[in-house]
Amino acid sequence: MISLSKKVLITFGVIYIVMSFAIAAIVNHHMKNQVIEHSSQKAQMIIDRTVAIHEYLAKELRPAVTSKLSQLGSDKDYFDPRWMSGGYISRNINTKYSASNIEGVDYGYKMFSVNARAEESEADDYERKVYEEFTSNPDKSLKEEIRIIDGKEFFVVYKRNVLFVKGCMKCHSEPAKAPQELIKYYGDQKGFHRDVGEISAILSIRIPMDKQLNVAHKRALQISTSLIALFVIMLLIQYIYIRFSITNPISSIAKKMKDVSLDNSKLGEQLPSYNHYEYNELATAFNSMSLTLKDMTEDLQQKVDDKTKELLDINASLENMVLGEIDKRLSTERKLLYQKRFADIGQMIESVAHQWRQPLNSMSLINQDLYNTVDKGGVDKDYLNEYKVITENIIMHMEETIQDFKQYFSGNKELTRFDLYDCVTAIYRITKSQLLKNNINLFLEWTVDDVENSMNMSEISKGMEKPNILIKGIESDIKQVLMNLIQNSKDEFKKIDGETCDIKKTIIIKLVQTDNTVVIYFKDNAGGIPESIIEKVFDPYFTTKSDGEGSGIGLQMSKNIINDVFSGSIVVYNEDDGAVFKVTIPVL
Repeated sequence: MISLSKKVLITFGVIYIVMSFAIAAIVNHHMKNQVIEHSSQKAQMIIDRTVAIHEYLAKELRPAVTSKLSQLGSDKDYFDPRWMSGGYISRNINTKYSASNIEGVDYGYKMFSVNARAEESEADDYERKVYEEFTSNPDKSLKEEIRIIDGKEFFVVYKRNVLFVKGCMKCHSEPAKAPQELIKYYGDQKGFHRDVGEISAILSIRIPMDKQLNVAHKRALQISTSLIALFVIMLLIQYIYIRFSITNPISSIAKKMKDVSLDNSKLGEQLPSYNHYEYNELATAFNSMSLTLKDMTEDLQQKVDDKTKELLDINASLENMVLGEIDKRLSTERKLLYQKRFADIGQMIESVAHQWRQPLNSMSLINQDLYNTVDKGGVDKDYLNEYKVITENIIMHMEETIQDFKQYFSGNKELTRFDLYDCVTAIYRITKSQLLKNNINLFLEWTVDDVENSMNMSEISKGMEKPNILIKGIESDIKQVLMNLIQNSKDEFKKIDGETCDIKKTIIIKLVQTDNTVVIYFKDNAGGIPESIIEKVFDPYFTTKSDGEGSGIGLQMSKNIINDVFSGSIVVYNEDDGAVFKVTIPVL
């Protein structure tokens, strides 16, 4: 960060530099104007003198001399330009005058016109425009301008010369009227056919400005250099004064303030006295503030220590309370999980018992039939083989039920790749008796490679062609999710029993396999979920069942399984006359 003294130095330095250049520009402009004004005055004086010569020649000298010559009987063809030609006379006078440089004025003179008699008086292209400008504007008699000629700057003044008078017509009207010696001297082509009142010529004075402007520039540079030197001296004086009288005391005060703000042990330290009244006032205020802050800090530190001790005691008490509540909650959750687990086991046992009842009855009838056949003496090897096959099929069916039961409650949590179709069929075998008991039809639909298939799970049989829909995860966990959804649908169907007894209770499980995902749609027609609570169904402990009938953790557990174990998602929405749970599982 730039210090105050440097900022002041840079600021005033910029201001002084700008002022120096501004003053130099103003001086240069003023001196240039003076040069122009001086040149204008000199040129005007020369032109006025030249015009006076022409007027005297045209109005006084020429008429008097012509009259005298007539009296003396001189030749009418006589002509002498030295006293009869105004242009000749003024051109030679100004040439001699300019060469002598009597007044120190270097200038160029030219009297020009269009179709001038003397070749050196013929107007060039630019001068023709000036001549036409004066001719078209009779009121215009003077024009001044700065003109660049051959790369050099000139101040040029144009002055309208005297008008042709009657006495001029002898030499400027028709060649036949002019003196023969004039014709011999100038020829009979130029300078004729003029009229009385017409502009005889334009007088121009060219004053070179290079030397005078160089002098003006040098003077302006000298003035600017002197001002810059003066400003530099003033800037150094200001810098030294500000450095020692302002910035150094402020820096010492700022350093002390910074030290006190960074180190509480320096609270109470004092600033010294200063020579300036304002700094002493600032130092006194700081010293008083430093002492006050020291007292306040010591008092505040004591209060902070006391409050810190109180907070530590409160935190220790709260920590014990929180830990106790956490233990209680975990214990409650474990109990709820155990309760749900036991409830699931109970339902499974009830389902197994229901599914074993018929095979056991069949085996009992087979044994009774075998006993009666033995009494009658009709037992042979073929008869025994027939009953052996029937009995083995019954036992195999019972063994399959036991395996499904064991796999559902298996504690194996290893990630494996398994067939989702086999999971659905296994869950159906476990829940078949409950579904049939409640008149619930379960349909399985699947879409693989854009080919759709469907079947009623009650018609499933061995040897059927099945899809190959593989996912990676924990097989028992996806079975747990399907079991929870089936149990919830069964409970919802119980609610509408008696209200809409004519409804065909249906659960549809649809499997859709794509390149990147497997989507499970679980849909029923049990009336759906009220919109007011549909966003809460995955919340822990949220249930719509009566006390003792539901724990409120089934769907929350299902969501955790899909999110954490399968890195997927589960959502719910209503469609038609029931609810739809959509489970999306990425193919890993």
